[in-house]
Amino acid sequence: MSPQLQRYGCLHFSWLSLRLNSNELLPSAMNPESYRPDLVDYIRVQARPVEKFGHQPRLYALTRDVGAGQNYDDDVVFAAVWLHDLGVFVGHRPENPEALAAWDCVAYAMQMTPGVLGKLGFPARKIPAVVE
Repeated sequence: MSPQLQRYGCLHFSWLSLRLNSNELLPSAMNPESYRPDLVDYIRVQARPVEKFGHQPRLYALTRDVGAGQNYDDDVVFAAVWLHDLGVFVGHRPENPEALAAWDCVAYAMQMTPGVLGKLGFPARKIPAVVE
């Protein structure tokens, strides 16, 4: 594995690793990104089996590297990274093997994302970009 990819281990980067281990949340008025730790906590609870939780921090770090020097909305990317697998989690997908074979996990994640983000205080005007 390249040194660049090695640094993206689950707990090997700045603020996100600290927020994953922190129970301290600032009030929304003080922290415009207060939805982020709540979104991480939501996915931590929903990710079943537990092996489905863990690659999101690495994926987010990779998106930041790819986007370095480019103009993009980091809120949109953060939310999309954390919610992209919602439809593959047990409890969100069908259990019946035949229904699972026909399951569209992407469509499910796109359908559920607005409600999840709305409840977490994500900026409403950015939700369509996350779904897209």
